[in-house]
Amino acid sequence: MFSVHASLVAHHTPLLHLIPASATEPPNTNPPCMCADVTLDGYKHVKCFGLHGTYDHALEWLRSSSTKDKPKTILWLGSSLGNFKRHEAAPFLAEFGHAMKPGDTMLIGIDSCKDPDRVYHAYNDKANVTHEFILNGLKHANRLMERESFKLEEWEVIGEYDEEAGRHHAFVAPLKDVVIEDVKIPKGERIRIEESYKYSREEILELWEGAGLVENTVWSNARGDYGKRCTCDTAFLVTYH
Repeated sequence: MFSVHASLVAHHTPLLHLIPASATEPPNTNPPCMCADVTLDGYKHVKCFGLHGTYDHALEWLRSSSTKDKPKTILWLGSSLGNFKRHEAAPFLAEFGHAMKPGDTMLIGIDSCKDPDRVYHAYNDKANVTHEFILNGLKHANRLMERESFKLEEWEVIGEYDEEAGRHHAFVAPLKDVVIEDVKIPKGERIRIEESYKYSREEILELWEGAGLVENTVWSNARGDYGKRCTCDTAFLVTYH
């Protein structure tokens, strides 16, 4: 599941912000944790509301009769694009491109760091913050099953950087043979939890080509290995001779 922040800004322009949320909460509007801290003091034409659903729900909203003909800006500011497999990313972005009209834009955050050491330590920090975050998934599974099926002391988190694929991936693995819901899981068997693909400049250009988008502005860090990229649909480009 994903949360969709939609702010109605000046001139009735929807601003759509896609952010991760719980996969177990039902779709709804105005989730309290999404909009409670938004301050609109000093704004005359700005309203803010939240939509809670999947990416497909966001596309439905963008294509709805109340939204489709309005100018739109779509924000995807994290690096969630990297959680898609490479062959999935372009078709996914293309769906949002098809929901855009002339003048609409999509601002996308993309991680381009492919330094193996930096990437590894970003996901496998000394304080184990990321590993504890991943183990929260097992805690949540216990809550859903209403019993302690996963004993956290019996599991470890394994993170690796796959240099050939240009991705980091993380797994959980039992430290001994375990049985979960009558399923036997032998010691050391890996269960993939996440993978995060990194994009070189060439791969980004291939991504835009496959998605039917064009990049017009980039805001990046000093190293140039992380940036926010403003795109629009190629169908709206006009070439002057």
